[in-house]
Parts: sequence; structure tokens; C-alpha cells
Amino acid sequence: MKMPWMAYVVVAVLSIGAGVAIAGLPTNVEVDATIIPPVTTDEPGSTTTSAVTTTPASTEPEPTQPESTDAQPTDPQPTDPESTDPDPTAPDTSDPTGTTEPELVLPDRSEIVTVTANGAAVGGTATRWSELLEGLGYVDVQPLDGTLVVDLSVVYHADGFEGAALRLAEDMALLPEFVAPLAEAPEVLALPDDVQLLAYVGLDRT
Repeated sequence: MKMPWMAYVVVAVLSIGAGVAIAGLPTNVEVDATIIPPVTTDEPGSTTTSAVTTTPASTEPEPTQPESTDAQPTDPQPTDPESTDPDPTAPDTSDPTGTTEPELVLPDRSEIVTVTANGAAVGGTATRWSELLEGLGYVDVQPLDGTLVVDLSVVYHADGFEGAALRLAEDMALLPEFVAPLAEAPEVLALPDDVQLLAYVGLDRT
């Protein structure tokens, strides 16, 4: 009889199929923890499905704003303008040099007793200079002869006539260094006692 073993085979196959159906197939698929199932939003007339993913929060600290250390400017204290502002109408009496000297008033050239002396031993030297000085405003300039021959001309003055002597030196194109008191002058023949300025003419002015 062949039918019994065939029945055994059929029964065995059915038993295996039933076991598989009951136990189910094994699976090794891992579930991603960062994937969240889609969210379905039901709206009238449409269905929208979106996948939402989670992102780990940043652990980097946020930069902090440094505190300002600049000192706050302070308003200057108001001053009294009446105590600091000068009067624009007041005359300026300040002296930048720190000293105040009275203005020197020179007598007119025509008021000074002036003499020229020949100190170059060259004839006509004193006379020529007398005429030149009279042309500048000096009056009655008397030419005389000196007893000492000098290279450089010098203007000598009586007491109180130093300013006038400086002006005479300028008139003769001499430097201020060539002005000296009358007591230091060389001897001059027939020099009047009331002489105030003496131009002792040397070789540099012949």
C-alpha cells in the first residue's frame, strides 16, 4: 500500500508550514532612534505628511559681551564768564617783556652842538663830513683837527646824549658799537666846551 507514506509526507509538510506561520519570520532590522514617525495633519480636503528629525542641542557656550571699562565723560564745571572774559573795549596794558621803559625822545638834529674831527690825516676830511651832516639836518657843524690818526670812526657823546649819538652813528653808516662817552675821545684842537656830539672821522670814512 503506497497511500499511507504519502499521507505522512503531506502531514509533515503541513505541520512545518503551520509552525512557520505561527512563529513568524526573524528580523534583524534596527530602528533609528533619531527618526520620529511621520505626523499626519488632517486638513479639510488634503492630507500632509512630514518627517520630523531631531538635532542634538549645541554645547558650545555663547560669547559673552565684555563689560565696557571706559570712564564716562564728566561735564566740565561751568565758569563765570564775567570773571574770565576780558573787556574787549579795555586797552591792552600788558608788557610782553615784563618791563616797561619810557619812550626815548631825541632832540632834533638842529638843536645839537655837533663837531667833526679829522682823525685820518687826510686834508678836507672833517670839512667834507661837516657838509654831509648839515645836509641831514645838523646845523653849524664845526670841522676841527684831531691829534690821533685812527682806522675806525667813532661817535662820542656828552652825558645824556647817547641816543642822539646812536642816531648820528646811523647817519654815518656806523654800527652801534662805535659809540662811546666824550671823555674817551682823543684830543681835538680847539674843541668847544659845550660840544654834545663829536664825530671823530678815521681812515674808514675818508
